[in-house]
Amino acid sequence: REPVFGGIDSQGRTTCAEGACPLGTEEVSDFGGGPRWCRPCAVGRYRDTEMTSCDACPVGRASSEEGSEICTVCSAGKYAQLRGSMQCSQCNGGRAPAADQAACSICEAGRFAA
Repeated sequence: REPVFGGIDSQGRTTCAEGACPLGTEEVSDFGGGPRWCRPCAVGRYRDTEMTSCDACPVGRASSEEGSEICTVCSAGKYAQLRGSMQCSQCNGGRAPAADQAACSICEAGRFAA
């Protein structure tokens, strides 16, 4: 473990001695101001080097695992319309994702999507 951690508390959580949790986690404390500990980001949320707490995945991206450092861009033919998506959805036939992969649009005349 990195030297900033104070150890493991009675509930098996990593505790923070200096307020620095690893990426994919955020620093929290129990109500009443107890010891601070590092909680993994929930599914659909992430924390990277630019952030101090977990945030919802942006549209067009998703995170299907707890403790994510990044949100994955939806693959070809898929989209994520809402912030905090846990998975990308498949566009229906005759539709394709927009450039930002936030929604599906009807294919232009002369084009198709399976």
